Amino acid sequence: MVRFMKKKEVIQKLNELNIDKFIVVGDTSLVLHGLKRDCDEISFETEINPTEEILEKDGFLCLSVKSCLERLKNANNISDKAIIKKLELYLDCLDNYKYERKLREKGITLIGGVDEVGRGPLVGPVVAACCVLPEDFDLDGLTDKLQIRLDDKSIEDKDTLIKLINEDVKKANKNNKDKIQKFTLKTMIENLEESN
Repeated sequence: MVRFMKKKEVIQKLNELNIDKFIVVGDTSLVLHGLKRDCDEISFETEINPTEEILEKDGFLCLSVKSCLERLKNANNISDKAIIKKLELYLDCLDNYKYERKLREKGITLIGGVDEVGRGPLVGPVVAACCVLPEDFDLDGLTDKLQIRLDDKSIEDKDTLIKLINEDVKKANKNNKDKIQKFTLKTMIENLEESN
């Protein structure tokens, strides 16, 4: 019967290794990265391909998530399909500018972030906003709208275009909240396009 080891036991086993220098790889590396719950063996190597990335995790040199993903893809095992998808999603979430870069590569330069708040007549009006920032704009905390303080003075950048629209939800169908939100976002984007 195969015995699976969780992170705490993996760290204990790695500490027991009597080797000067090693690099944790495979499922063991993914357990240390917190992307797998457990593994059935301790996997390590003393040398790796120079193109692969190494990171320190819990005091051990580990293959990076990106390099683990590349190894799994190259192995081309059908049984790895789910973990490959999970790792791709994880890496995508770390890259906040992936989609913006793809659009800029296609020559699109006016890129806006759109969001709304409110759920209609039960909770109050639906408010939507779109923000278009210059490519070189930098503001700490901008990766998450919940981290930005409204009184932050650097938001008043004159190159920043912010447009708000407050829709009167009494005119909308009270029973279709999603329709209200989509209508509000669509109207806000159309008004933004007209102002350019």
